[in-house]
Amino acid sequence: MAATLSPQPQQRGDALLPPTLTSLSTLSTLWIPLDETTGQWAAFAQEAITVSALLATGTAFYGLAWETKALRHYNWACHERERGRLRKQAHWLERAVQGLDCAIDQWQQALSWLDLAGNDDGQQDPTSLDTIRSLVRQTNEHQARRRALHRQVLQEYVSVKQLVSQHQRKEEPQP
Repeated sequence: MAATLSPQPQQRGDALLPPTLTSLSTLSTLWIPLDETTGQWAAFAQEAITVSALLATGTAFYGLAWETKALRHYNWACHERERGRLRKQAHWLERAVQGLDCAIDQWQQALSWLDLAGNDDGQQDPTSLDTIRSLVRQTNEHQARRRALHRQVLQEYVSVKQLVSQHQRKEEPQP
């Protein structure tokens, strides 16, 4: 599902929601199923015969776990938005951003390990090198997607935090 932005702010209860927040009502197309990626790395793990190849595989699975966790937190933020609970929505968006940070870091490390694996004597057969090149290419493509997703979720988080601050100022007693 693509995120949709309405041209006009939406009214929900007492709060006026800016267009950037309406994107939380549907998931961005930047969130993708990770089954294929998981399968590719599992297949590579079966062929890994060097320390660097095994470390690349383990690190990739850490990256997959963090991205999965970030999606779960993003979904919870969507549910909190539907309930009109801005503070909880902000909390889960912040956790989603943190999860994406960790996923990006893990995948960057996986790329480093893949680079080393491609230079290991034990992984020098043509099939292994082709697999490593393919994983490097796919990982770089997914890193670009993850970075775009990170920017998107971070923007949503900042928007919600601004709304929370506005609501807090309105609720503070005036002297």
